[in-house]
Parts: sequence; structure tokens; C-alpha cells
Amino acid sequence: MKDNLIFNQELEIPFRLLDKETADMMDMTKAVQLEIRGAQQTTNTEGDIEFRPMRVVVRGRGGKLTTGKVKAGRHRDHADHSLHSH
Repeated sequence: MKDNLIFNQELEIPFRLLDKETADMMDMTKAVQLEIRGAQQTTNTEGDIEFRPMRVVVRGRGGKLTTGKVKAGRHRDHADHSLHSH
């Protein structure tokens, strides 16, 4: 029998995009399952680089949402005429 450790944990996941799917995960009344996939780069005994797949499954309800910041763009210097036609 395989023993699984189950415990409460808070996990911060930085999203680069706030879309409907991401917003739906923040509904604190519903549990979600999020699967994070990636690869780990390792070196074998001969010195060759290998990639090992990695998968983490997180289940639970969303906590708090901290959004990023929006700031006004900087004014471009008029000395750069390469993008403007005369």
C-alpha cells in the first residue's frame, strides 16, 4: 500500500496572465485541481545532460489574489527617428 502524505499547505503561484480560467480558480467556494508540469535538467554518470519530467498536482481552494501593477508608459525620446517617417 502506498502512503500519501496529506497536509495543509499554502502555495503561492505567480500567474503571468489573468484570464477566465485563472479567475475561476480563485472561487473560494469550489475546490480546484492544478497540474504543474516541467522538467529537471540533470547529468548522468557519463556527463551527458538528461531531462527528467516532473509533475506536481495541487488540490484545494483558492486563497487570496494579489494582482500586479499597471503604470503609464514612458515618453519616448524624439531623437529616435528610425521608426518615424518624415
